[in-house]
Amino acid sequence: MAGIERRHARLRFRTGAGGGRPASARSPAHHHPLRPRPRERCRPESPGTPSTMNPGSDEPQPVRLGLVGLKFGRWLLRALTGIPGVTVTDLADRHADQKILAGIAAPPAARLHPDAEAMIREANIDAVILATSPLRRGPLLAACAARGLPVFVEKPWAGNPIQAREFAALCAPIAERVMVGFSFRFHEPVQRLRALLDGPLGPAWLANGEYAFHWNLGPDGWLWDPQGGGGVFNENSCHLLDVVCHLMGRPAWVQAAAANPRDMPGPELGAVVLGFPAGGIAAVTLGALGAPAFDRYPRLDLIAARGRASLIGRGHVWEALEWAELDDHARRRLDAPPEVLGFTRYTAALEHFVTCVRSGARPRASIEDGILAVDLAHALAASAQNGSRMELPPPGA
Repeated sequence: MAGIERRHARLRFRTGAGGGRPASARSPAHHHPLRPRPRERCRPESPGTPSTMNPGSDEPQPVRLGLVGLKFGRWLLRALTGIPGVTVTDLADRHADQKILAGIAAPPAARLHPDAEAMIREANIDAVILATSPLRRGPLLAACAARGLPVFVEKPWAGNPIQAREFAALCAPIAERVMVGFSFRFHEPVQRLRALLDGPLGPAWLANGEYAFHWNLGPDGWLWDPQGGGGVFNENSCHLLDVVCHLMGRPAWVQAAAANPRDMPGPELGAVVLGFPAGGIAAVTLGALGAPAFDRYPRLDLIAARGRASLIGRGHVWEALEWAELDDHARRRLDAPPEVLGFTRYTAALEHFVTCVRSGARPRASIEDGILAVDLAHALAASAQNGSRMELPPPGA
C-alpha cells in the first residue's frame, strides 16, 4: 500500500526574516522537499521464507490473522479491515458473545472463540494480534511461540522489568517475528524525521518534549497493577519515551521527579531527563492530568548536529513536522495526520507488521524496544522516589 503521505500530506515553507533558501541551492544529496519519501518497510525477504503468493497469480495470498482481546482490540480491528490483502478470520475474548461482535463491526465470516489459547493452537491463521493486558499475556505468547506464529503485541510489552524478560524468554523461538505495538513511531512525521536525522540534519543532541493530557483515572483497575499496566508512565507515557529512543538511541541513564496530586496508587506526573552515551540529552514531561481543551499533545523539539526540528501532535497522534538546517531562514513543514481517508492511528504500524509476516523480516519495533520502554518507565519512577540518577541495564541484561 502506498504511504499515507502520498495521499494527503502537504509540505510548505515558513519564511523567517532572511527569506528561504531556494531548493536549487540545496545539496543534490538532500531529499527533495516535494518528493514523498516511501514509508519505512521491512528488509528484503530472507532466504528460506515461505512464499505467500497465490499459485499461478501475481496477487499475494491474504494474510489470515487471529485477534485476541476485543475491548481494545476493536480499534486494531478497524485498522486491519482497511488494509488490502488482510483478513481477520478469528477473534478471541473470554467474554465473547454475539453482542460484542455486533458492537465492533467484525468481519461477517470471523469465528468467535472464548478460549484464546485454543484459537492460537488450532485456528487456520498466519499471525496473531494480542490486544490483552500483560496480566494474561504469558500463556498466549507461549502458544504463539509453540506454533511459530508471528505476533503483534500491544504496548506496554509488560507491567514490570522482570515480567518483560519472562515474556522475552517465552518468545525466544519467534523473537525475530515479534512486533511491539509502538504504533505512533510509524506515523509519517516521525518516520520523516528519522530519515532527516540519518541525512541532512545529522544526529540529535538535545530534545525537549511533553506528553501530558487529561485522563479520568481511578485508584483501581489493571492500570496500576504491577503485572498489568504498571502505572501511567509504563502504560501510556511509553509512547513518547519510545519515539525519543527511536530518534536518539538507547539512553544510558535517567533522572526524574514525580508528583501525585490525586493520591493515586502511583505517580501521575513526571519531569524526566534522559542521558545518552554520546552525550545527548532529552528532557520530557509526562503525565495523566490536564484539561480536555488542551489537546496539542504530544510535542517534541530537537536540536541536531546540522539543524533543528519539531514534531507536532494533537490528541495523542503525530500530525506534522517542521525542520530547518543550520543556515536556513525558512522552516519546512510536513502535514501528515494519520487519521484521514479511512486510515487510523494504528494503520501504518499494522501495515508494517503484515509486510513482515509476508517477508519473514524482523519488525522495526522489537522485543528489545518493548523491554527498554518498561525499563525506562520503572527507572524514572525509582529515580523520582529515591532522588538519584538511575543507570539503565545494558541491552540483553
